[in-house]
Amino acid sequence: MRLDERKESILDFIVRDYVRTACPVSSFKVSEGKGLDLSPASIRNIMLELDEEGLLHQPHTSAGRAPTEKGYKYFVDNLMEEKNVPESAKADFDKIFSEFFGESMFDELASLMAHRLKLFSGIVSNGRTFKSGFAEVLREPEFKEHDFLVEFAEFAENIEDNIENFEGIKIGEFSIVSSKFGSNHIVFSMGPARMDYEKVSSFIKYLTKSL
Repeated sequence: MRLDERKESILDFIVRDYVRTACPVSSFKVSEGKGLDLSPASIRNIMLELDEEGLLHQPHTSAGRAPTEKGYKYFVDNLMEEKNVPESAKADFDKIFSEFFGESMFDELASLMAHRLKLFSGIVSNGRTFKSGFAEVLREPEFKEHDFLVEFAEFAENIEDNIENFEGIKIGEFSIVSSKFGSNHIVFSMGPARMDYEKVSSFIKYLTKSL
């Protein structure tokens, strides 16, 4: 069931701003950023309703809000837009396709995905995993929490076993965007739930189509 237009607009802004900044979003920031014909008090009330519906939460004593897993899922299912891969990235991909073959190509592609997306990324092919970006994704603030870091590391270590269960976008405490190509190949990117799903999806789609 879809939210009304005002709620969707506010949720959309909060998801995008939180993904970009990793900082809880206040009603004042929503008011300034969206240009809605609503007072900060009215926006606060709508944000409280989104809290009650399980789409937002208050991370700490700040008045700001952040998306929940349910909020990210709603964004992905209803608000996410198609994005084009930048021409510079396409050129980088095409260079790899023209200069490398087989396993070396998969290694280079995993490295490029990790560099461009700042996520743990890779390709699973015939039981082998070509992966990159573990150090890059650990720079995200979510990994300051020890338990989250350990859980993520354990999943990443066994990615070839775990990834078989997913295709498309799986949102949880950490999220995976993946797609199958050919008979036994999977390309994926993985990181905290706070990721740019539009950008990641566009890269995954472009790569699987090219391969």
